[in-house]
Amino acid sequence: MHGFVKNNIVHVFMSTIVQTGKGTWDFYWHSIMYYRLNLLDLSVIDKQELLTEKQTEAHFGFGVTEHEGFYYVYGSNPQKDFTAILHVARARLRDDKLQDWEYFDGNNWFYDPKGSKALQGIDIPISEQFSVFRYDDKFILLTQDRFKPEVYTFTADTPEGPWSDKKLIYTIPEGKDSTLFVYNAMAHPQYGPEGKLLVSYCVNAKNTPDLYKNASIYKPRFFWISLDTVFRSPDPPVASGKPLR
Repeated sequence: MHGFVKNNIVHVFMSTIVQTGKGTWDFYWHSIMYYRLNLLDLSVIDKQELLTEKQTEAHFGFGVTEHEGFYYVYGSNPQKDFTAILHVARARLRDDKLQDWEYFDGNNWFYDPKGSKALQGIDIPISEQFSVFRYDDKFILLTQDRFKPEVYTFTADTPEGPWSDKKLIYTIPEGKDSTLFVYNAMAHPQYGPEGKLLVSYCVNAKNTPDLYKNASIYKPRFFWISLDTVFRSPDPPVASGKPLR
């Protein structure tokens, strides 16, 4: 999940996952938890169940960005056809705690999470984890095409979009291996030199016992891109090859 630090307090979102069996995919998403931690020792100040599966199908908390007094919290909404769409909520930080939650319905903000709808301009199924951050005067969404090795960016003038300027910025090399699957590309704009962006992604084995034979399969991978490529037209040459280890 994702979060931020303000006034020596770590604000972080976590998903409650319920296991239903012993198989790899025997689990389901149940709820979103909002934790506040002491920055110095990471002790829990308090925790709150924000939303459950009965209130929303969107898994909020995978991306957070601050803008003009609001904290925008993004989430993926998995669909029955195994695609996923992007939603956004926002809240104000009062007394060092996020309060007064609102949800975007495509035109306006409302207090009812059931009215939340997909953000416009995104024509691929987003991954469960992704990133939204600000660069200069634009908001950038970085997401992997769900279940595919292509990583894209979209840009917008406001945190809720509409999103446009789709760019294919990277093709994950491990995606060519039929025994593996790659997922959850995320940006880390807090690291690296000006104008460069560090991106991570996950790799897993389709056959679980393979992980016990070669644990390095599961370790995270990283690559760099130039942020200038996000704003070039047409699409820049797509980076590929061996990622950072």
